[in-house]
Order: sequence, then C-alpha cells, then structure tokens
Amino acid sequence: MVPQFLYTTQSFDSWLESFLSHKIVKHGLKETFQQYINNPPTEFGGTMKDIHDSPAWKNLRVFLLSLYHLVFGIYVDWFNPFTNKIAGKVMQIY
Repeated sequence: MVPQFLYTTQSFDSWLESFLSHKIVKHGLKETFQQYINNPPTEFGGTMKDIHDSPAWKNLRVFLLSLYHLVFGIYVDWFNPFTNKIAGKVMQIY
C-alpha cells in the first residue's frame, strides 16, 4: 500500500509559538487589547462594530487579562449527513 496524500500536522504549542512570533500578529494583539481596554462592551440594543462590542463578550472579559490571554474557536465543516454536494442547507423530501 502506498499513501496517496501527504498529511502533515504540528503540535498546538509549536504552532502557537510560530504564530505569535510574527510582528503583525503581535501588533494586532496589542491594538485589539488596547481597544478592548478603552471601550467597554455595548449594552443590549446599542450599535456594535465588532464582535468585541457584543454584550455577550462581557462573559469572556474575565479571561482577557493581557494581550496574550487568547480565546480560540473551533470550526468543522465536514459533517454532511445527506452526502449532498450542494452548498448551503438544502433537503429534498419526496
């Protein structure tokens, strides 16, 4: 048996170290943290320009103590119970 596809990965720690070593990432983290410190979250019904303005973001504020306290989300786009190839949510019932 010969593999047909090359699959490579790295540990999360090594990826994070590499990611944080880029100057543009450090600059973005500093800028975002300053904005976070200077602008309190919007109240319900207020105008939001960014996810950080969301009232729901208040729950995460206790975790964001410095620019290196990061919050990650996971997105998976492989679940396809009907095995269709159409983009979007489409289901035909006969």
